[in-house]
Amino acid sequence: MQIDLLLQMLQLQLLNPAGSLKTPERESSMGSSFALLLAAVLSASGTGGGDGLPGLTINPGGPFNYVNRYPSLMPEGTKRNVVGTSVGASAAAAATGVEEIIAKVSEKYNLDPALLKAVVKVESGFNPLAVSSAGAMGLMQLMPGTAAGLGVKDPFDPGENIDAGARYLKSMLDRYNGNVNLALAAYNAGPGAVQKYGGVPPYRETMDYLQRVAKSRREFVV
Repeated sequence: MQIDLLLQMLQLQLLNPAGSLKTPERESSMGSSFALLLAAVLSASGTGGGDGLPGLTINPGGPFNYVNRYPSLMPEGTKRNVVGTSVGASAAAAATGVEEIIAKVSEKYNLDPALLKAVVKVESGFNPLAVSSAGAMGLMQLMPGTAAGLGVKDPFDPGENIDAGARYLKSMLDRYNGNVNLALAAYNAGPGAVQKYGGVPPYRETMDYLQRVAKSRREFVV
C-alpha cells in the first residue's frame, strides 16, 4: 500500500460526517490519536522506530494486519490475518497474565503446559484480541460456533478463551488416544479433515502448524 494513500485514510478518520474538522474541544485528543496512527504508519513503512501502534503489526511479505478494534482503517479487500504481538512472546504472556492462566488450566485438564502455551503462541502470538480472516477469535482462535458450543460468553477474555480452547484440545487428544499430531491437526483443520484423510491432512498450513507448535513446545519445556 502507498504510504501517502494510507496517510489520507488516516486524515479522513479525523473528519466528521459533514467533512469538517472536529470541534476545538476535541482537537487535542484527536491530535493525539492522529499522532499514534501516524507513528504506526511510519513504523510500518520502515521510517519510524518503536513497536508502532498496539494492534497493528507487519506481516513479513504480506499486507498490514489489523486487530479488530481498527476495522475502519482496513482497505476493502484486505485479508484479516491473525494478529500477533509486537513484543517478545514471553514478555507478552507474562504481561497479560496468560502464563498463570495456562498453568492453572493445564493442571485442570491434565494437559502439558508447554503444549498449551505453544498452541496459544502459534494461534495468536499471545494477543487476546486476535481475529483471523475466518473469524476465529482470541488467544486460542476459537471459531464462533466452537466458542458457542463450549459456552464461551466473551471469546476475548483470556481466562474464558484458554479454558475453552484447552477443553477442546483435550477432547481431541482423548479422541485420538493421546496422539498429539492428530489432535493438533484436528484443532487446526477440523476433525472432519483428519477423518477424511485418515491422519494429518495434506494441507500446507496444517503441516506448517504442526511444525511451529512442536518447535514452540520444545522452547517452553521447563
